Amino acid sequence: MREEFKARIEHIVAKREHVLVKGKHGMGKSYTIQELAAKNGWLYFPFCKPPKAILMLCIEELLEGGREHKDYKSFNREFLYPLCQKFVEFLRKGRKRIVIVLDEIHTVTPQAASIFNYLIELSRKDQRITFVALGTDQYLSSKIYRPEMKRFFWELREVEMQPMTAEESKELARNLEVACGVSLTLSDEQRLIKNAKGNPLEIQQQIVRIARQNEERAETAALAASGATKASDASEDYGGAIRDQAVNLFPFVLIAVLSIVAVRYLFRGMSLPELAGLSGFIGIITIFAIRIFVYKKDTFTWR
Repeated sequence: MREEFKARIEHIVAKREHVLVKGKHGMGKSYTIQELAAKNGWLYFPFCKPPKAILMLCIEELLEGGREHKDYKSFNREFLYPLCQKFVEFLRKGRKRIVIVLDEIHTVTPQAASIFNYLIELSRKDQRITFVALGTDQYLSSKIYRPEMKRFFWELREVEMQPMTAEESKELARNLEVACGVSLTLSDEQRLIKNAKGNPLEIQQQIVRIARQNEERAETAALAASGATKASDASEDYGGAIRDQAVNLFPFVLIAVLSIVAVRYLFRGMSLPELAGLSGFIGIITIFAIRIFVYKKDTFTWR
């Protein structure tokens, strides 16, 4: 899928032009460019900052042995602008060319944008570095025209990723149906494709949601069928729910304590201290009786 679009991006990059791939959210920009990066050996980064981290990852990839190479630490010790100069010199010396793919370019900072523009200027005469940037339309508008970023974005040739065609949407939907174990009727499939409006993420989310709903219905049916058996087994193994589950005794104890206090004050008011003392003793017996008869499993374990 997207073969024409892929061919167009490859053609632009082959001419050593910098590219900005933009489009609405969920159009498949990242997925498509990752396929191209894997095919052509481009260095793909799912982030666009900080610039030094990106440069060091590029150097690690280009040096034989990566971080173990004797020159890696000397690169890492450099400040950002001298590092850019040293990196371009390293590419020229080794006659290397590199394509750096920066995803989520709409999150770029002014410093990162100025560094990327500086790399473009340093390598302009022989185009050792080519940038492919990916961004979402609705967020890019607030970045492209900012004074501190416009020079970098001016260097990028804008390519809009269009929605998928009806045939591409149908192919994607059927592939996802097989992958998710979902079987849609023709009318349901047509309705899904129509509502998605060529957005592959929307198609994926709809089919995944249908798959989850099917799983939930199957689980509910299985639980309903085995519910009676499980309840019977639980009763036999643990002696019934009363013995297996803790009982909240707080309401009983609270009522008993309040009753005892009320009775004691009543008897004291009647000048009957003996009965007042007896009521306290009766209250203690009552609390333990509640504990013993309401929950027999462990008399002295309060839950």
